[in-house]
Amino acid sequence: MRTRYVAGSANRIVATTITVVAVVFIIAVSYVFYEDGNQKNTTTQLATNSEIDPEIITKAYEQDSDEDGLADWEEVLWSTDPTKPDTDGDGVSDRDQVFVASESLSIASGLENEVGADTVGMEPENHKNSDVPPTSTDALAKELFASYLYSLKSGTDLSKEQQEEMVQQALGKVTPLVTAPTYNQSEVRSVPATSESRMQYIATVREIVLAMTTGSDNEDEAFLALAQGDKEWAAGVLSEMVHVYTIHTDKLRTMEVPEDAVGLHVSFVQALMQYTFTIEGFSFINSDPLRTAASVNVFQTVRGRLIHTISILRRYFELHQNVNPGSDN
Repeated sequence: MRTRYVAGSANRIVATTITVVAVVFIIAVSYVFYEDGNQKNTTTQLATNSEIDPEIITKAYEQDSDEDGLADWEEVLWSTDPTKPDTDGDGVSDRDQVFVASESLSIASGLENEVGADTVGMEPENHKNSDVPPTSTDALAKELFASYLYSLKSGTDLSKEQQEEMVQQALGKVTPLVTAPTYNQSEVRSVPATSESRMQYIATVREIVLAMTTGSDNEDEAFLALAQGDKEWAAGVLSEMVHVYTIHTDKLRTMEVPEDAVGLHVSFVQALMQYTFTIEGFSFINSDPLRTAASVNVFQTVRGRLIHTISILRRYFELHQNVNPGSDN
């Protein structure tokens, strides 16, 4: 009988790494916004503000750490270890167990026994007309399955090139589901850049960030729990953190911004939105492993972008927070 893998070591390694990174990120945020403005930044060198690879969903789809023929996100679906080509050590690779070995049929036979053979493959009644948005994993599966059925009905055998093209087309349709929301300059409520407006802006941003990071300890604990295999609890906490980040990001999006800080503000808010979107991807580890895989791949870049924009914003704070009221310098 196949042994189910509950918490893959790859998941633990990734989650542990992200936990450390998240702690460093929170310390950096606290340092940037609450240290004395005259104190020079002595933290480690900041990451560059590099763009996120537009092919991230393809990379997430193809990544296969143990080279067993199952992508990492697929291993999450099948409860196998993404770092071991033969999770249970029985001499049969994970891929063969999923696609070839008779043991892989246990899931299908169990479903057949529960709902009846004539209903297998039909859309569940409670999913019809659902308002729940599709996950990237579900969307990809449907796109690939639809293409496969079309090839069967047309009676044509797909060449390797046609199969690759089919996959790329499916990924292209899924990509919008793993694309972070945007924030641009036209949305900013800009006001004249005076000493009063700058001081108000600095105070408001600090207040919002303080409120937003108050529950950061829970986020750290969630990543630790994820590393230890407690995915249900971790996903719930991360989902709550996403809710908190979203509420406070909305405040940043609608606040008044001095004209000379608009560019900085847009970069900061956009980076924060991307970070929130990435954390949300981790919260979907149980329901959308492809989205989670994409989040793992961009986490370091997104985090680096956010710290980079915070460092630039801090320079603005240092320049204007000690200016006397009434002065427009």
